[in-house]
Amino acid sequence: MTVMLNMKELARVQEMLEDLADLKVIEERLCEKEESYEAYSRKRKSSIHV
Repeated sequence: MTVMLNMKELARVQEMLEDLADLKVIEERLCEKEESYEAYSRKRKSSIHV
């Protein structure tokens, strides 16, 4: 099967695929426990090794 898309349509399809990937990540993370930004930030800073 051969498909021809112009560049504008290809960009639109790529954006839609990126949106779908983002929605999948959001769906997977819905069951995660909520965490405050401060707690998350402290955890991230403590795990960074320079």
